[in-house]
Amino acid sequence: MSSKQKPYAAFILTLAGGALIFANGLIFILASRGISRVLEDVVTTRGLSIGVVLALQQMMLSLSLVGLVLGACVMFASLMLYYKPSSSIGWGAVVLVSSILSIFAGGGFFVGLILGVIGGSLAIAWRPKEA
Repeated sequence: MSSKQKPYAAFILTLAGGALIFANGLIFILASRGISRVLEDVVTTRGLSIGVVLALQQMMLSLSLVGLVLGACVMFASLMLYYKPSSSIGWGAVVLVSSILSIFAGGGFFVGLILGVIGGSLAIAWRPKEA
């Protein structure tokens, strides 16, 4: 397939959206370490239950891991859009679903969510030009 018959716009938008979702997951991991220190101080000074603190720490870690997995999934699907444009409908659906699910993990600063939805929609609508 020639280079003129690839969904470039969908590829670029989904790759950027996936990178933002992935970066949001990384920042959640870094932020969870700082938040855990603050929560430990609250436990010692305010008497908050240690169970609540552990639950909040686990929730932050879980959300960051979900963001990392969904970001990697969107980036992989965008690469597959570029290298296998004949199956753009399937990969566009993967991008669309993963981007929408990323809202639970921060949505890539919300910009990643929007880029992923637009790029996934473009990938689903894309058809190769007839020569």
